[in-house]
Amino acid sequence: MRGAIAIALLLVPAIAHADDTSRLQSDVTACVAASDEGQKLRDEGHLRAARAKLATCAAEECPSPVRGDCLRWLDDVDKRTPSIVIAATASGKDATDVRVSIDGAVVVSKLDGNAILLDPGEHKFRYEHAGDPPQDETIVLRVGEKDRALRVAFGSPAPPVVPPPKTPPTLAYAMTGVAIGAGLGWAGFALASFLTVQGYDNCRNAGGDVTTCNKTGHESITVTTSVLADVSLGIALVATGVAIWAYVKHAHQAAPKAAGLRFDLARGAFRF
Repeated sequence: MRGAIAIALLLVPAIAHADDTSRLQSDVTACVAASDEGQKLRDEGHLRAARAKLATCAAEECPSPVRGDCLRWLDDVDKRTPSIVIAATASGKDATDVRVSIDGAVVVSKLDGNAILLDPGEHKFRYEHAGDPPQDETIVLRVGEKDRALRVAFGSPAPPVVPPPKTPPTLAYAMTGVAIGAGLGWAGFALASFLTVQGYDNCRNAGGDVTTCNKTGHESITVTTSVLADVSLGIALVATGVAIWAYVKHAHQAAPKAAGLRFDLARGAFRF
């Protein structure tokens, strides 16, 4: 009996050592298998699944050579894995209660602004928001594309603010009319002055004397029409300049920043 007990006591450490060795060998086998599967998944473009495998063989329990390789491959996979950030609005305002399905599987039930990792390639999205019809979208992600912004809008956005139309430049219109009228007046007075001089010359050429041709009257009319022509020309030039200034000022007129009654010289009217 005592001999059997002694033998049992001698075998216990050996059995424990054998169990530890078997467990260690199992852990090493699992690490190597995760490393091999991670590399295969990475080469096939399944970067998210590859990351999970490489994270397993990068654990401290794995042998140093295997762990070192997995850490390096894991860093490479992280750099190559694309990511997206989804933002949604409802009636023009930010919305978070949006369910997102990617390639037929629900990925998030509520948006939180965090990035979502995906494999490179084509992906089909469906966005669902209570009270609104779902929206579908298909995108293609490239290797290494980070934080691609995806935006979806539900409901009817607020109508854009349309600035009121500009009022016509009254002063420009008025000065244009004055310039045209003054220009016609200049032409009329200049023609009258020319015809007066021409009439006097014709009278003298026909043999009339100073009394018959009324030199004083012709000179008086010529001076008067010439002065009126010059005045009309001056008014036309000034009115044209004012009209051009008013048109240019109106074209570059910005909307008033502060309320209050003021006189708009370009429009020739009071404004609030």
